[in-house]
Amino acid sequence: MKLTKVRVENFKCIEDSTEFSINEVTCLIGKNEAGKTALLEALYKLKPVEADKANFDEEEVPRRHLTTYRERKEREPAKVLFTTWELEDDDVAAVEERIDPGTLGSKEIVVTKGYDNVTCWAIKLEEKKIIDRFLGEANLNAVEKAPLAKATSTQELLNKIEAIDSPTEKQAALLNAVRKVFPEGDAQTTAQKVLDERMPHFLYFSTYYQLPGRVGLNDLKKRQRENRLEFKHKVFLALLEMTSTGFEELETVIACRRRTGHAGGYPVGSPTILVIGTIVEDRFTIGCLADIKREWLFVPRHCVSPIQKYRTMEIIMQLNWLHKWLHEI
Repeated sequence: MKLTKVRVENFKCIEDSTEFSINEVTCLIGKNEAGKTALLEALYKLKPVEADKANFDEEEVPRRHLTTYRERKEREPAKVLFTTWELEDDDVAAVEERIDPGTLGSKEIVVTKGYDNVTCWAIKLEEKKIIDRFLGEANLNAVEKAPLAKATSTQELLNKIEAIDSPTEKQAALLNAVRKVFPEGDAQTTAQKVLDERMPHFLYFSTYYQLPGRVGLNDLKKRQRENRLEFKHKVFLALLEMTSTGFEELETVIACRRRTGHAGGYPVGSPTILVIGTIVEDRFTIGCLADIKREWLFVPRHCVSPIQKYRTMEIIMQLNWLHKWLHEI
């Protein structure tokens, strides 16, 4: 799924951003308090990596409209975020595999969200094709088919079948068949579920973060158990996750280093790790892991091309390679 257009309204200092396009790189330019940060914050709430940051709050309504909004919010909650997405081929395949081939009417969908914090999807499905297939496979006679023929959506089809006081055996079988294919309720809800799972999460940085100079592993594990992680610790854990490395691997490396005689007098207590590195165009860089005695362990990083370095950079820790270095230095 690719985000292609965004519009924000009724949020903080933004009354209406008007719709604008999203490209590979989109730059927001404006004076202080023009709404650049507010726009990013609104977009982040669509599907944030931090689930507790997903809700809009009425206190974020522009101040001069807040009083009048509170008077009508129950009957008319304001929309904030309007996003347009382009489905890629694998997205289309996932939807049609779950529903029916050829039933997705457009690759463009619209997803909106407002102060009621309900995410609304506009997906164009050729539901009449789905209904015709169900009716054809049910092999209903004219009388059985008559009350169902005018249904234009799978939800309407379900409602019409359920409204029949004494359904025939074939009508009951049709109801079960539709429910089996759409356990979520109907085709629209099923398509929404498929695409929601495929929609990327948003990652929002309000400032630049650096890895901490030193991380005590025992302290970090304790903080994680007690849910007391600071953001700097989360950055370090994210690095470990990205490299498929965990506490156990790091402890194994430290233990291995001690066994090979390179310990250099490790202090008693929590091992301390220092992460360093630089990026050089078209070349891999050497990052370093060190204990507090500055006994170096060398770790290769991913080769970064001029194009890749402006995108997500993967950092790869290869423990086998690392163990080889341990015996060579």
